Amino acid sequence: MPLAFGLPLPEIHAGVERLCQDVATAKDPTSVVKDFLARGEEWVALHKFAVDLAAFLADGRDRTFELSRRVLDLCRNQPVPPDRPETEEIRLGLEDAQAVVHERAILERWPAYRDAYHRALDGYRAAYQQIHDRVAEEVAGLRSSILDGRPYLEAPNQHRDAVLDRCFGQDGPLHLLDAAAGTAEDLLAAAGRHSLSALQSIAVGLSGWRSTIEADLLRLAQPQREPTPAAPLGQKTYEWRPLAELGGRSFGPHEAQELARQLDQLKERLTEKLAQGFTVVIK
Repeated sequence: MPLAFGLPLPEIHAGVERLCQDVATAKDPTSVVKDFLARGEEWVALHKFAVDLAAFLADGRDRTFELSRRVLDLCRNQPVPPDRPETEEIRLGLEDAQAVVHERAILERWPAYRDAYHRALDGYRAAYQQIHDRVAEEVAGLRSSILDGRPYLEAPNQHRDAVLDRCFGQDGPLHLLDAAAGTAEDLLAAAGRHSLSALQSIAVGLSGWRSTIEADLLRLAQPQREPTPAAPLGQKTYEWRPLAELGGRSFGPHEAQELARQLDQLKERLTEKLAQGFTVVIK
């Protein structure tokens, strides 16, 4: 649906320019008065629309509406699991908000739209927070278990923590920041870092991550192979470890967009390194 001022405004706004232009360009005052009287209902509706729109903008509701569209898009594009208790309330909130937009009644029915938006927001935020916290707890449990395991304890002290840092450290695939989704902005930021599907993929892939990490730790205790020849003098290199980034991840048929997004991000980062003069070395 086309939006005016970024808002689903009533049809009256579409005729504003024509209505005002007829009055502004008329040369006969009498004809102006007659036209005004003939179109009295239109002018009354236009005045009401102008007053309502001015109040809407002055209250900052246009910014709230823009934010709500991003949140509602998140609810639609990254839905909560169907077995979650919040699912029905989110669905109803989405339908009620869309009904107001479809009717182009955002000015008159703002309280109803805002209520529907908040119902969807509150439900999604609660579901996201619980899922994120559960996955973060499982990730922390995995890390603790690896620290107590034989592969880690028998690996060389000076190298073993680096193996864990590649996965659990900052920018690592298992590094989950606290998701304090107290506001709509916080929720969008958290979901931008780890969508619900990404969190679910992490949870499903934890056993694979354990195998990958422990295999790397066991490899540290093995005799070292011949080192990779050093890069020519002056050549900058960037080591990319696909297993550390993608190992253990899984993508179902319904997660094609998430897989494409992940691959696009990898492509963009590696391409940027090449543009900066680096030679990419795959480890």
